[in-house]
Formats: sequence, C-alpha cells, structure tokens
Amino acid sequence: MIRVDFLYRVKTEDLPKMMDKFKDSADSKFQSSPSNLKIEMAQQVIKEETLISLNIYYDSIEDYEERTKFERSKKEWLDIWFQSDDIFTQESINVFHVV
Repeated sequence: MIRVDFLYRVKTEDLPKMMDKFKDSADSKFQSSPSNLKIEMAQQVIKEETLISLNIYYDSIEDYEERTKFERSKKEWLDIWFQSDDIFTQESINVFHVV
C-alpha cells in the first residue's frame, strides 16, 4: 500500500473556496477504477495561511498512476485543480510506502 501526501497552502480567508474544490472533486463523475482506499485530511493554521495535508491511500503505485491519468483526462478535473490564477499553492507531492 502507498500513501500519497499532497500539501497545499491557501490564505485562510480562501479556505471555504478550497474546501469547495475538494467537495467538487468528490463528485460521482470522477469515480474510477482503480480508486483510492481511503483519504485523510489535516489542516494547520499559520497566521493568515492554512496548510492542508491531503493523504490518499492506494493499493499500489500503479493504481495511483492510473488514477492520476484518469483525472488528467477530464476537463472538469483540470478546471477544478489546474488554473493559473488559483487560490492555492501546491507545496509538494510525496509518495510513501506504508509499512
């Protein structure tokens, strides 16, 4: 099993908009196989900014890569997550093997 850790930075005042992005990306039109096993999210407020750690678990790196390929093939997904003037900064993506 792997855990993919996405770290985002957003102005705290924009946090409701960011949470809407997560909600929109959970829409049934984005369901696929393979899919994740579970998702965990944590937040840390640092003055006027909020860090969001999104951990998504998959059976394998191949499942993660296939899921990513699926997401990137959807214009609606790209509209949610890949805007040049977006409200967030993606700080990092790290893949860990769960032991």
